[in-house]
Amino acid sequence: MLRFPIAECVRARRLHVSSFLSLGAAVAFRSRAQLAEVLRRPTAAGAPWHAPLLGASAADALNAGLARGAAEEDAIVAAHLSDALQICQLSPFNTYFTLQALELDSCRRDDMARKDIAS
Repeated sequence: MLRFPIAECVRARRLHVSSFLSLGAAVAFRSRAQLAEVLRRPTAAGAPWHAPLLGASAADALNAGLARGAAEEDAIVAAHLSDALQICQLSPFNTYFTLQALELDSCRRDDMARKDIAS
């Protein structure tokens, strides 16, 4: 006989409900800039907003343009996308967006190098 752990069911249900509540809060924002301000708040411990991100979420943040300036982009790439073993995700879908974020960072670096050479 298969036993289904009730505690796990309750935990999964709470997680499901809390994720929809946070999604509802995100939809309630009137502008992308307003949502970005909330997402960019430092953590409770005072760490940068991007510190708790994982590889795929860091790539999403770069692709969405949440990073402000080259220094912050470099910090995100160094902290979350510099390990070659973490770039390839289990999902080809996530890998695509991770590679896209790295391409954006690479293009930005190329543009900066061209500007330095021209000046």
